[in-house]
Amino acid sequence: SGLKPGASPKSFLCIASSGEVVIGISQDYLPVDTLTSFLKHDLACKSALNLDGGSSSQLYAKIGSFELDLPSPVKVPVMLGVFKP
Repeated sequence: SGLKPGASPKSFLCIASSGEVVIGISQDYLPVDTLTSFLKHDLACKSALNLDGGSSSQLYAKIGSFELDLPSPVKVPVMLGVFKP
């Protein structure tokens, strides 16, 4: 496998078997096989993408009155944005 060993924060995108799109970030340091198991068994992803992790993992979400901000200690020049039309 070409995946890096070791644990780090993980960022991911998943298309669940229900058709829902899940974008997430771990707050814990995880090995990639733990993330893989979580995506496959807990979220029932039919497709998934492990995004860049480590210190560049960050997430900001605002949905109605819900707001979550998990910043990164480093500047990240690329992002994935999802907006309501």
